[in-house]
Amino acid sequence: MPSLLIAKLTVRSSYVLDSERPADGRFDTMQFYLPDDGLAVFRIRTFALDHDIHVQRLTPPNGTLEDRVAMLRAHLDRTVGPVLAAVTFVSAPDLSRQDLVAAGIVNGDLHVATEPTFAFWNPGGGQYHTRAAPIAPGERDGLSEVVYLGGIARFWLPESWQIEQDVDTGGCFYDPEGTGVLRLNVLTFATPGDGLPALPRSSRKPGERQIDSGILPNDCGFDVYTFDTVEDDEPLRIRYWQIAQALPGQCRIFLFSYAYPIVDEDVLADEIALLDRELRRMIPHPTPV
Repeated sequence: MPSLLIAKLTVRSSYVLDSERPADGRFDTMQFYLPDDGLAVFRIRTFALDHDIHVQRLTPPNGTLEDRVAMLRAHLDRTVGPVLAAVTFVSAPDLSRQDLVAAGIVNGDLHVATEPTFAFWNPGGGQYHTRAAPIAPGERDGLSEVVYLGGIARFWLPESWQIEQDVDTGGCFYDPEGTGVLRLNVLTFATPGDGLPALPRSSRKPGERQIDSGILPNDCGFDVYTFDTVEDDEPLRIRYWQIAQALPGQCRIFLFSYAYPIVDEDVLADEIALLDRELRRMIPHPTPV
């Protein structure tokens, strides 16, 4: 019959914001859903700060149910042992809240997802959805973290790049052997209210070409657009990533700009794609400063 191995953790965290706090009635979990014997096992990780959920399909461990549960229990000790509060095994023949109650879990509900089919314990009744895919193994090989001006922003760039940052002039990042230059400026505005969602701009200035816009998984609004210009008789293209973060009483605008010779656009295609991926994953400081 289906079953769940549930680990309650002593922290509440956000994967998107890379933030962790002690549990206070809300808490993270790591769970394993085991369908009928022979089927894949699902690893479910829930993040309580922003109701994020990551689901990974695993090859089922060999052996009896008891053997499989023992191996998964050992995995919990290795991976989340320092923040492990309690582990509960739940037989789930009905795939309902009653299965939780029978195992001694009286709060929350059992949610059943489809495509793929798996079940997980939702302890607080919040609406969980996947806000950002986990970083794939090897995806950031060759990259290093940039902590901008003490942590107002964090993002990843090629480790071979030159990093220059100044509180007055902003940030300048570039490959010493390349032709493109990335810059960052952060603007902060006082705002009334409790931090309504920061929305992207609704109109473009003359000459700007819209590429993308919307809301990022970290709830920041974003715009991506380009603008062509000429500098020293050389045609340049500037790609902008404008990211707006709304906070209580404050709004921050992170303006990244990447300038490069238009003639080099095909050569720089992979570099532009990497910047687009990593700048959308930028981690802003989570509180007003």
